[in-house]
Amino acid sequence: MRNLLARLATVLGMLTLSGFLVPASASAAGNCSTWNYYQYGAYMGNSNNASGSLADIQVRRSDLCSNPGSHSSLGASWSMLAAGNAASYAQIGWTRTKGHNGGDATFFYQYRGAGENTHTDWWGNPSNGDEKRFKVTWLNGSGEDNDIHLFICDAGGGNCVDKQDTGLSPGGWTGGIYALSKGEVNNRQTDMPGTDGARDNFNNLLQRIGTGPWEAHTLYECDVDCPIDTDDNPPRFHFEWVSSDHFRIWTDPL
Repeated sequence: MRNLLARLATVLGMLTLSGFLVPASASAAGNCSTWNYYQYGAYMGNSNNASGSLADIQVRRSDLCSNPGSHSSLGASWSMLAAGNAASYAQIGWTRTKGHNGGDATFFYQYRGAGENTHTDWWGNPSNGDEKRFKVTWLNGSGEDNDIHLFICDAGGGNCVDKQDTGLSPGGWTGGIYALSKGEVNNRQTDMPGTDGARDNFNNLLQRIGTGPWEAHTLYECDVDCPIDTDDNPPRFHFEWVSSDHFRIWTDPL
């Protein structure tokens, strides 16, 4: 799953928007040097062939690495459905990128089918500590359009807005279908969302299987198929379960 946000970083680096407030700097991360996609979060295994993934996720602004050169250092937190081979996916959440919107956070969604172009959109100006429900669901029930849709709602599920019909139908995706909710950075010297004093909460995690209801299924900490930094001693990126449907992530700043 390590390259699922590579296309987001590329597109974000090509665009510049204006009109957003720039918050005060967080604790300084290091100079950009080790480019990779580091993720920390939880997932439901692909053997279940998920049809939905949602979480109430906080916006926790932590610092991006400095002097990125031609790259665009970024941090993000999101929910996703993804093919086991990572060729197809759909995700929605929040992100911030150095050089984009003054480094301020925005909501975003992104999706692509195998061999297709990547589709990305950004909107809004969430404040640090805001919490929203990000929901990715395959509308595969009777009378529905059989596509994956991307929703943003108030935390707890009220006032949902269908931001995008992706046109993706994952019935033929290779390698099964994962349900994931994670934080992510694209450089080891960037801080994962959240700090020790203000950890990034992923709460009320629910998933769907087949045409079934939203339920809390067994989730796994992303510590095997995610390239978490193990070179720092002690490690800077942290994860904790609060309950079976609630976890937190954070970083010890450099």
